[in-house]
Amino acid sequence: MHIKIHNQYQIELLKAINPIFGKYKIPGKVIYEVERILRYKRKTSNDYIALIIRPIKNDTTDILMELGIYEPEVEIPDNNFHKISVKKKKNRNWVWFDILVLNGKYTIFVVYSMRKKDLYRKKKIWR
Repeated sequence: MHIKIHNQYQIELLKAINPIFGKYKIPGKVIYEVERILRYKRKTSNDYIALIIRPIKNDTTDILMELGIYEPEVEIPDNNFHKISVKKKKNRNWVWFDILVLNGKYTIFVVYSMRKKDLYRKKKIWR
């Protein structure tokens, strides 16, 4: 489940409906970061932010499946991950990065969270 954000009005709507999300409630720091990405990183009107609400288990694979994009269609720059420090959500880490879609020539900024236990499992696999 993800939310596409194209403009400031959609961020204001997200702030208004965020309290009813229950366990999927988005931290205020994450919404602030989404607002900052929209204001300063977005270059064309086709660029958008995909805010993935459910925690992701495997970075790239799960994200591309969630967005419905095939891997040959995109380019993911190296060292492009930015951590969002959220104090209240101790069991989840929030991260964002951008994906360049080659055939449409636009950028998707993906904001998502991972559970710490999935991060530790992933680190053990890659060692």
